[in-house]
Amino acid sequence: MAGQDRYWVSSDGLRLHYRDYAADADTPVILCLPGLSRNCRDFDRLAGRLSGIVHIVAPSLRGRGLSAHATDPATYVPDVYVEDILALLRHRGITSVIVIGTSLGARLAMLMALRAPGLIAASILNDLGPETPADALAGIRSNLAARQRRWPERTAAVTSIREMHAATYPNFDVEDWARFADNLLRDEEDGSVSLDFDPAVSAAYQQAAPPPAQTMWAGFDELASAPVLSIRGALSAMLSAEVQDKMRARASAPFATVTVPSVGHAPTLDEPVALAAIDRLLALACPALSAALSDDRESVRP
Repeated sequence: MAGQDRYWVSSDGLRLHYRDYAADADTPVILCLPGLSRNCRDFDRLAGRLSGIVHIVAPSLRGRGLSAHATDPATYVPDVYVEDILALLRHRGITSVIVIGTSLGARLAMLMALRAPGLIAASILNDLGPETPADALAGIRSNLAARQRRWPERTAAVTSIREMHAATYPNFDVEDWARFADNLLRDEEDGSVSLDFDPAVSAAYQQAAPPPAQTMWAGFDELASAPVLSIRGALSAMLSAEVQDKMRARASAPFATVTVPSVGHAPTLDEPVALAAIDRLLALACPALSAALSDDRESVRP
């Protein structure tokens, strides 16, 4: 089932985009939240795999993808992103979600849990926890600052993106790189291609301090009153096994972890080990889904 492109309006008047993979009215809603410079297209393959089993809502944060760019770059911060997402849920009349959050999306899930206790029925946190090493954050800032943003044509862009991310995805083949780049790029009117996010997002990230660890742990504690799956890339510096152990010790509901081999930050969530773990979490959170999730559905990657 193909997703439908839909829009909502933020409290400061921005027209924001989300992709809606509708299902039966009584199916659980999965809210997919992308990483810092990413957009809803990152979840297309996962959504296609779960299509018809659950209802998936995948927004692009302000300044990304088809969402409008902010008139005030100072609004490119987590608190505003959370308010935008809550406005989307109010717009759709959604009162309970399972969140899948990658990187920044995982951070937003924890902050959402503080803002709206009881909203999140379960969560999948992809390669981020309440604590992030300072050197890993510095590396993200450095990579954003050094990243090329525009290329004369798509082949050059794919080559550049492959070189930039080769250490993160050492097992990617040609098709993987083309798909990965497609999710990152947009076509410009002059025939060139560029990264599909507002450059001011990067500038705002460089200047802003991350939420305090105390706030993030409080958000995790609230989130972990419902089932949590923590996914970690084996090559990633953003989330350590030690932090996962601390998360497990604090969780008051079932807490599971999985490490995706030969992947850095962040797993794409179409790796077989990640897909199997996601299925287990969904079946735990929504037992009525067990039969559908146990069907022999082809994995999106070999």
